[in-house]
Amino acid sequence: MTAAPVAVEGGSAGDDDAPAPRWRPVAALAAAVCLPLLVGVVAVAGDDWHPTGDMAQAELHVRGFMADPPLVGAAGRLGPLDHQGSHPGPSMWFLLLPTYRLFGQTGWALEVGVAVVAAVTVVGTLLLARRRGGDALLVVVAVALAALVRANGPEVFVDPWNPWLPVLPFLAFMLLVWSVLEDDRWALPWVLAVGTHCVQSHVGYAPLVGALGVLAAAWAVRRRWWSALALSGAVTFVLWLPPLVEQLGARGDHPGNLRILWQHFTRSSEPTVGFGGALRAVAGELAVSGPWLVGRGHQPTDPPSWLGFVVLLAVWAGAAGVGWRCRLLAPLRLHAVLALAWVVALASMARVFGEFFDYVIRWATTLAALVAAAIVWTLWEAFAARRPTGRRPATGAAIGLLALAVVAGSIAAVRVESSGLRNSRIVAALTPAVADAVAAIDPDGRFLVRWEDSVSLNATGVGVLLELERRGYRVGADPLQRAAVLPHRALLAGEATAVVWVVVGPAVERLRADRTVEEVAAVDPRNREERGRSAALAASIDAALGRAGLDELTPVLDQSLVGVALDRRVPVEVKAQVEELLDLGLPAVAFVEVTR
Repeated sequence: MTAAPVAVEGGSAGDDDAPAPRWRPVAALAAAVCLPLLVGVVAVAGDDWHPTGDMAQAELHVRGFMADPPLVGAAGRLGPLDHQGSHPGPSMWFLLLPTYRLFGQTGWALEVGVAVVAAVTVVGTLLLARRRGGDALLVVVAVALAALVRANGPEVFVDPWNPWLPVLPFLAFMLLVWSVLEDDRWALPWVLAVGTHCVQSHVGYAPLVGALGVLAAAWAVRRRWWSALALSGAVTFVLWLPPLVEQLGARGDHPGNLRILWQHFTRSSEPTVGFGGALRAVAGELAVSGPWLVGRGHQPTDPPSWLGFVVLLAVWAGAAGVGWRCRLLAPLRLHAVLALAWVVALASMARVFGEFFDYVIRWATTLAALVAAAIVWTLWEAFAARRPTGRRPATGAAIGLLALAVVAGSIAAVRVESSGLRNSRIVAALTPAVADAVAAIDPDGRFLVRWEDSVSLNATGVGVLLELERRGYRVGADPLQRAAVLPHRALLAGEATAVVWVVVGPAVERLRADRTVEEVAAVDPRNREERGRSAALAASIDAALGRAGLDELTPVLDQSLVGVALDRRVPVEVKAQVEELLDLGLPAVAFVEVTR
């Protein structure tokens, strides 16, 4: 392998006159990195999967694309309950649409789409890595990608959940920003395109993408790349046109999604994580044994490994020092971009409010893996500059690490399951009877689906709505749910032929006592042993909550179990019991109420 010309100021391996990349090594490495994705897609193909919750919402967005193209992203914990906001834009739906339609418009087709987006990202990232740093960076980035696939888990690359879609594209975004600083002017439009996808999929990427995007644009202005800037502006305008159209078309009591997002992030009175909490989160992610290497499971609020954090920082600083002494200008610029990114990340984490879950900062895993790749590449180039014959053993070691990560990721992918299989089975059990009931009322009618679910954040109700639409019935949800099901499915009770209720938890008995509704289906996901365990857990939790002075949360089976699990006053050991109770589930019942 030949060394990349990284020490030439004002030019690099990415200049317009650079030789075309060799496809064979790129194709081989891409195939290796993508093997766990293929295994995962094949593994979930055998699931009788009926998407529920966020996954059902995702399919509803893509399914209704041609009839009413979505202008915003997935619904999120954004804004007030009466005006739920969505993530900024629809790029996710555009990317998933081709494979969804090609593979039969099923839940599995949506999973295939997620894997295809990840695979295309892998190929593009590897091409970019070779363009920027030659074969050495190509191999190092391939190892980083394989490590990310293994560490995040195969479900991240098959589940159509919006926080997962930008995980790999964000790595490509970082390399593209660095490419701009390496005077690759035509990387700038790609910076804006890939960065837009990350932000539109999950708003948590906005601070990082915004800061680094401004850096790239400022560099372009400094270099007077007017044609590249013009193209980038056109790309940005086109990609952000749908959310702008949605905002400009806001009518009545709906303020528009961009305004909801602005108000959500500027008017919150909830306490923020703060600098100390943000530093702990950074230390937990940017550590030698951080989630980027050992896998997920660490929450940003968990105690970090300070030793692992300090060690990785020391190694990073040492690698940058080596690059400085050897005048490796391209690696040094990459280190500078990464350092800036972590400064922005720290500031961004400090402003987080509400529950601080790991998926909110999943980009941190990508950033940490790229730091490790930059360290290895810098040392590789420095060693090769002194001993050119040392490249072959380094390449062999990197290929060995790649093979290890790919094998581990593929083994894990064999066991991957579609998201929410318990709720999927509930939907599969309820839907036939519900479909028969609405067909008996009026097969051409309009049916309002409502839900109350204390176990799974209303996942089963959205799943039943999707399955009824898949069977050809005209269904909708209350206008309050417009972010989840799209505005064209918003339906007022007075416009509906009948109301379908999907209930899990305490509302079951209330509706059973209502003579205006008819019970049409019921299912209990638990066996006899699990029902006994549920009763014992409920009694234990009630007693523990009483001792903690939280009597308003008892009896627990009359509450929203998710709400109890998220209540910050509930002791950690009690939360563990509540989570076990959630895993076991509760009976689900479907009712039909004729309104005409």
